[in-house]
Amino acid sequence: MNKLFFAAAVSATLFAAPALAQQSGGVKIGGDAEQTTVVDQNANVSLGTGSEATTTIGTVGGGTDVGGDVEQTTVVGESANVAAGRGAEATTSIGDVRNAKVRGDVEQTTVVNSSTNAAVGRGAKSTTKIGGIGD
Repeated sequence: MNKLFFAAAVSATLFAAPALAQQSGGVKIGGDAEQTTVVDQNANVSLGTGSEATTTIGTVGGGTDVGGDVEQTTVVGESANVAAGRGAEATTSIGDVRNAKVRGDVEQTTVVNSSTNAAVGRGAKSTTKIGGIGD
């Protein structure tokens, strides 16, 4: 009985809908933006044909408009992102400033101890962006 409950709990955790902790596009900040993100361990897995696994940690982008400076510190212990299946896609972005309008200076510190990003299957592709600034 305990083994069945454990398997059900693990399955429910793996297949639960993802929680989004970001607001995409159209975010306007009138002054300076200071962002500190610390993640000890992160795991993201997507399975099946055409599956997509996307991990975004400590990133400013996607139509964000900052009126002043951006100071960003991102520290990640371990991050694993895996998509498996035909045409699967795995994308990891850690400490990025991309596609954002920043009117002031950008000061960025990104520390990653371990990052694994993998896509497995026919036609699969994998992309990792760490500490990038630009498009």
